[in-house]
Amino acid sequence: MNVDVLANNPRWTTYFFIAAPVFAVVMAVVIILKYQQALADFPVIAGFLGFIHQFRSKSIISDEECQISSPITDPRYNKAFVHAILSEDDDMVAHLLRLGIVDANFYDGKMTVLQHAAATGNEDVIQNLLENGANVNAEAGHDRGRTALQAASEGGHLAEVDRLLEKGANINAAAGSKHGRTALQAASGGGHLAVVDLLLEKGAKVNPVAGSEYGRTALQAASEGGHLAVVNRLLKYGAAVNAAAGERHGRTALQAASEGGHLAIVNRLLERRANVNAAASGCQGRTALQAALEGSHHAVAERLRRAGATR
Repeated sequence: MNVDVLANNPRWTTYFFIAAPVFAVVMAVVIILKYQQALADFPVIAGFLGFIHQFRSKSIISDEECQISSPITDPRYNKAFVHAILSEDDDMVAHLLRLGIVDANFYDGKMTVLQHAAATGNEDVIQNLLENGANVNAEAGHDRGRTALQAASEGGHLAEVDRLLEKGANINAAAGSKHGRTALQAASGGGHLAVVDLLLEKGAKVNPVAGSEYGRTALQAASEGGHLAVVNRLLKYGAAVNAAAGERHGRTALQAASEGGHLAIVNRLLERRANVNAAASGCQGRTALQAALEGSHHAVAERLRRAGATR
């Protein structure tokens, strides 16, 4: 019995007649490309090869266009990065930087990561960030912001203050507008005499004006904190005893010392002719006598009265 296979398999025949020409075309292209130099003399072949080369040239992306920095920073890791710095997890900070998925200049809305590290005084993290391109002079944020140097100075981290200065930190960078402090003001408010001495030696200005809101000069900050040794050092370097208080929540040096009940500093300032009746600042201000009485610092109030305080 004779069986016609093709007649009983129409689908197979369809596939065959489609595949055969495609296979032939592919093989022809392969042969032409393989022996293109030998076949280039034939006009039809030469035209085909020209079309292929033109198509390839448009499809190839230049090396310059492909220059995508790799690895790429990933914002999903920024929160973990800041947490690792604040918790002083040196290994995690180093790991994230090594992977290249975090930005050494990341700013979280309050401070850059270097500023956070400077506040903690972590030597290894600061060094790692600097080696990875952290900007040592990133500006202080608006509210309670600190440059890296201001943050290290406020924390009393002498070695890191010195390191940041060596890396070009601006010793007289402007303070933030609200609760801001220059490096010297920050160190003075914290009572860090060794840092104060280093900053003065390196050229820190003693009398930048207090910021407009909660600002303090270096002498006002030291007086507020009750740091007599720092007060004496600043006076030696020409600190202005009667520098104006900031416009909002400001204090003169005498008002600040009186508010804190620091009698020894009150005496020292009065010796240097502090204005005992200086006007209070416009918002939430206090005269020296008002500040002493509100704090129940009776010995200070009595001393102020003897010096001529009338309001």
